[in-house]
Amino acid sequence: MKPKAFYFLIWLITVSLSYYSCSKSEKEMIPDEKEDSKDKDKDGDDTGDPDHTSSIVVNIYGSDNIDASEIQMTYKKDACLIIIKSDVPYTITNNSEWLSLADYSGEAGAKGIVVGVSKNESIPRNSQISIQAGSNQHTIHVNQQGAPVIRFSAGDIEFRMVLVEGGSFMMGDSDIPESRWAHSVSVNSFYMCETEVTNGLWSQIMGSLPYDDLEGYDDHNEYNRPNHPVSAVSWNEINDHFLPAISDLTGFEMRLPTEAEWEFAAMGGNLSKGYAYAGSNTLNDVAWNTYNSANSKQPVAQLLPNELGLYDMSGNVSEWCSDWYKSGYNSSDNNNPTGPETGTEKVIRGGDYSDMVMFGHGAFYVKARWYATPGCFSKCWGDTGHPDEPICFRCHRVGFRFVMSF
Repeated sequence: MKPKAFYFLIWLITVSLSYYSCSKSEKEMIPDEKEDSKDKDKDGDDTGDPDHTSSIVVNIYGSDNIDASEIQMTYKKDACLIIIKSDVPYTITNNSEWLSLADYSGEAGAKGIVVGVSKNESIPRNSQISIQAGSNQHTIHVNQQGAPVIRFSAGDIEFRMVLVEGGSFMMGDSDIPESRWAHSVSVNSFYMCETEVTNGLWSQIMGSLPYDDLEGYDDHNEYNRPNHPVSAVSWNEINDHFLPAISDLTGFEMRLPTEAEWEFAAMGGNLSKGYAYAGSNTLNDVAWNTYNSANSKQPVAQLLPNELGLYDMSGNVSEWCSDWYKSGYNSSDNNNPTGPETGTEKVIRGGDYSDMVMFGHGAFYVKARWYATPGCFSKCWGDTGHPDEPICFRCHRVGFRFVMSF
């Protein structure tokens, strides 16, 4: 064997042993691999997912079409080996710049080709590798995980979106009338803003702050507090103006979380440890409240995050959700629920810096719920019908964070 060929062979073997990112279904395994996989399952081998392997084997001998296979890649710069077996020369193509191959053609016989992907700093993505051998074509679907955190900027303001992997959880609390009944709910994966929307981000997107047009804020100094959460914002203004603008800026559709998404994320998603508050059973560790806030909003991300790395989901300012409010839940609506079709108030979650715990876990509890009209104005005395009942603004301490689907 010539030295160059020998070194190439050693390199190829090394690569095939080094990467564990490809996956294939059992029907694509050769018989020995099936037995090895079963043996590992019996032995309780915990060295890795048995569905992950260092290579996949693509047989394109004969005239029968074969099913497309899949390669699963991590979000990091990653690679794996495909072994192509063909009885005729073949060519390979792919349709994405972030995916590359060590070679794009081969002669009859068996050949290993390394498939590489660049680091993914955005949402999950997919591509295809097409192998053409004579009249036979084989397609390999390449799926790459999304980044755990996506970074965006609006002018000189940066914000981060945290991946919340989809899952199932028990939503609600049967011991709280407005949160009845506890029921199983499933939500898809989504990204959620790491912090509540700040004064800085709001003013960058909207050009001003909401306090400018409200009574009682004549001497506010919120422009000097860019890292404080924005508050006194109505559900209508968020949906009609802010979210369309930031969606245009980022190129992704941003929206308010559903109440189910909010609760799942506040609980810590699939990493939940069952805390009463978002990240702890000790209120002051994770939530600005009447006992530790000096009765004022505080800069975001100063206390401990929850299991997912989300800050201030309990306390600081309460947060709008997209759902209409109704006391109690429709427990049959358990797959990506969006709440009642109609209503007069929208759901608010999380509690704020002025709240205190008098009974149970208070408004900071990850199951607690409140509400306000989407325009924030309502009768001051509870709509008594009295002709002199004034109209009050109800959202002084209400803010929000947004999510992004994919």
